[in-house]
Amino acid sequence: MRKLNELPKLTVRAAHGDLLQCSYEPSKCIGNNWIGVLIYSSERFIWGRFQSVNPDTSLCDFFVDDEREASIATVGECHVAH
Repeated sequence: MRKLNELPKLTVRAAHGDLLQCSYEPSKCIGNNWIGVLIYSSERFIWGRFQSVNPDTSLCDFFVDDEREASIATVGECHVAH
């Protein structure tokens, strides 16, 4: 099992309800329409799906599965896994 600090980093740049606009480190964990999880700590994480992934600019959108969990998302850095 990988440690949290070994996972790729993703930065939430803006949050609009269940849509998070993000930038990310190059990663095999992020692809268009892929399911993923944003990890803020061992107890705070959000499941969703990546969209509009652009590997040239390292920008993507992340749609939160359960809008009630969108409030967990904060602008700033987190880690990502799939």
